[in-house]
Amino acid sequence: MSDLPEFDGSRLARERAAQAVNGELTLQRCTVCGKVQYPSRELCQYCLCGDLIWSRVARTGIVLATVRVQTSMHPFFREHAPWPICSVALDAGPRVIAHARGGAIESGVRVEVADERVSAAHCVLIASVTA
Repeated sequence: MSDLPEFDGSRLARERAAQAVNGELTLQRCTVCGKVQYPSRELCQYCLCGDLIWSRVARTGIVLATVRVQTSMHPFFREHAPWPICSVALDAGPRVIAHARGGAIESGVRVEVADERVSAAHCVLIASVTA
């Protein structure tokens, strides 16, 4: 899935993209309550602390639901439709939406989720079935 679109990244998106190295999964973790945050935020969604650090987290999780996007306002996705995506409950805590590598992945399947950098300012989450 190397042909992914580039997007203009916010400050938090650029920070996360800078952390996306070698397919690791890097998300924000609160230094006070220890909870992992997704999507990226300025404050912890649990305790409202403003001290969030980027941490590598477990890449594994379970697929909750899948869908194939049939149409999109974005030209890239419109040209490549249908586009398989899935929601994943990460073992690290948060739920994420990820691109499904290799096509549709069934609900209930264990996957690994990795960051894939598509530009200096943006990375996307890619889910792959675990071996």
